[in-house]
Amino acid sequence: MPKVSTKVSSKVKPEPISLATAPIYHAIKLQGDMMVSEDAVNLLKNRLLADISKCSVMSQKFAKHSNRKLVTAEDVQLAIANKCLGTIPTTASIDATKIFADPPVKFAPIRNIMKSMNVERAEKDAVKLMQQNLALKVAGVTKTAFEITQIANRSKLQEKEMRFVLDNF
Repeated sequence: MPKVSTKVSSKVKPEPISLATAPIYHAIKLQGDMMVSEDAVNLLKNRLLADISKCSVMSQKFAKHSNRKLVTAEDVQLAIANKCLGTIPTTASIDATKIFADPPVKFAPIRNIMKSMNVERAEKDAVKLMQQNLALKVAGVTKTAFEITQIANRSKLQEKEMRFVLDNF
């Protein structure tokens, strides 16, 4: 009779990488005193995940084009210049010191997403640059969405305002 192995495989499927909701919610609340729907926060979080993935792939292509395995800050800057984050709405009333002091997207998740997109090596400055640009995007998008919500005479930022800003600005 053949032996049956009772050994459990040590390979465990990795959990899908996600971003923490609380820091994103906190960054949104820094831009205004309105209530914010959970759907609006989740929409922004999912769009940021897609943006990080897109920027990672573009940055890696720029690095490979320069015959490097290491993704540098210049590669990330080129990817951002090529609209990997889309258009970042800017308003003069964004307080960058607050948003950079406690960024909505932390360093480690960005690095983990980059690794999941097959970026083997990335400079610390490259990840930091992406983190700062994501913070500016969160601030600009939410500030614009709050303004649209106020114009609509509502007291709660909803998913439809967030979607409108993300799709049109």
